[in-house]
Amino acid sequence: MSELQRARIVQAAVDVLAELGYGAITIAQIAGRAGVSRKTFYEHFEEREGCLIAAIEEARAAPAGKAEVGSMVDLSDALGGRVTHRTLLVLAAVAERPGGSNREIAELAGLTDESQISRILMRLERLGVVARDGGAAHAKRSRGEANAWRLTAWGEEVRKAVGGPAARVEAAGK
Repeated sequence: MSELQRARIVQAAVDVLAELGYGAITIAQIAGRAGVSRKTFYEHFEEREGCLIAAIEEARAAPAGKAEVGSMVDLSDALGGRVTHRTLLVLAAVAERPGGSNREIAELAGLTDESQISRILMRLERLGVVARDGGAAHAKRSRGEANAWRLTAWGEEVRKAVGGPAARVEAAGK
């Protein structure tokens, strides 16, 4: 029964992830969709993120799924299976403020370590999720405020999979 409950919880998380996006999902929604209590949820998962990682892995194994969930799975694969909360916050901040500098992105994401923001943005740029706008930004590449970031087409798909920018930034405060 325990494995069946876990499978129902993971499938519920896949469904809710496809409908609402990462930032909007609550444990209560997953448990309700699975037909289990929050206590039962916590018997299988220590936290929401662990369940959502299992849901992403489940979506990866499924032969057909929503395009947005597939994009999230692709990002998870590209990042070696480790999509961090900070990465999602940075992604949402870029979506909310296209053309924003490193400093603006950090501020909007609610993160204080600008060098960490730079590393996340550079990694997302190498993966093709974000891109820099304009030639002037490249001239002052060493200064974070000179960069102007935007989402690529794939970045837009991933953003849809994790929820709208407002949802991500709100989730940062929780």
